[in-house]
Amino acid sequence: MQSLRRGGRPVFENINDRSPLGRGGVLAQVLRSASGGGGHLTTEANPSPPSTHETADLLRLVLTRLDGLERKVDRLAAVAEPVPALVSGAVDTLDDVIRAGQARGIDVDARLSAGVHLLERLSHPQVSAPLARILERAEVLSETVHHLAELPALSALAGDMADAWVHARQAEGVDLDASVRAAGDLLRTLSRPDVSAALRSLAERLPELARFADDAPKLAAMMMDGLDELSARAAAGGLEVDEAIRSFLTVGVRLTEVLDSPQFKALIASDVLAPETLEVVGRAGRALATQSNEACGQTGLLGALGAARDPDVQRALNFVLGFARSFGRNMDCAAALPDGR
Repeated sequence: MQSLRRGGRPVFENINDRSPLGRGGVLAQVLRSASGGGGHLTTEANPSPPSTHETADLLRLVLTRLDGLERKVDRLAAVAEPVPALVSGAVDTLDDVIRAGQARGIDVDARLSAGVHLLERLSHPQVSAPLARILERAEVLSETVHHLAELPALSALAGDMADAWVHARQAEGVDLDASVRAAGDLLRTLSRPDVSAALRSLAERLPELARFADDAPKLAAMMMDGLDELSARAAAGGLEVDEAIRSFLTVGVRLTEVLDSPQFKALIASDVLAPETLEVVGRAGRALATQSNEACGQTGLLGALGAARDPDVQRALNFVLGFARSFGRNMDCAAALPDGR
């Protein structure tokens, strides 16, 4: 508001910044002016009393301000009038809720204490910071929850697809139970310590196997080159490679037939190839080789009787007699068998 002037001098300045009832307020100036108490309307030196017109303006201003204050107080009174009733109703409602909770066995004090404790925990920085981060990702969490809500439908769809696949395999004659059992057996085999150790060792050598697989074509080419060279040399020496290969295959076939024959199986099952038998045969072979290197002579009956006193000859005769007895027993057993075996 502009300052009022009298005789070109301001009566007061910044009336809006002063209280009407204050020491420098408008009302105080008017009262001092009306009572002749020597009050001053301005802060200037030797001010003169305000005129009747100026006093009336001041009074109108005061009344206007008082009317505004009265209207504001009336509005505040109208607003505050129902507050006690509202507070009373809220208190009554709260009492009813507390009594209803207590009637259901709810310890309201314990619940309030727990709530206060929960609020303290939530307001702790170590808890509020993660909660803030969670709220920042609320949109992502909402999408995740939405996808989780679709899991039952997806599970049902997957179950239907699995049933359809099982029926199709059964229609093709596939025994799924046997396949599952075979898979279980395979898993049990793979879970054995020795097999798992072998698999780990194999996995550790996979890089070497990969390098070998990369070099395999080169090695095969080198082997083929070596075979071609050998074939060329054999052909140069007059050896028919094709004929040699056919002969080798023929020998292999005949050897396979011999190995699969009953006679060879009987030979393997007998004691002819036993270590003890082979040892005796070896001793006899060494004696034959030694005797063949000595000079041949003639020995008569008296010489034979005289040689019988030699300990080595006696041990040999004892061995021959023992062999004759054992061989005779085996011959009796073979004759007694009904099938002649």
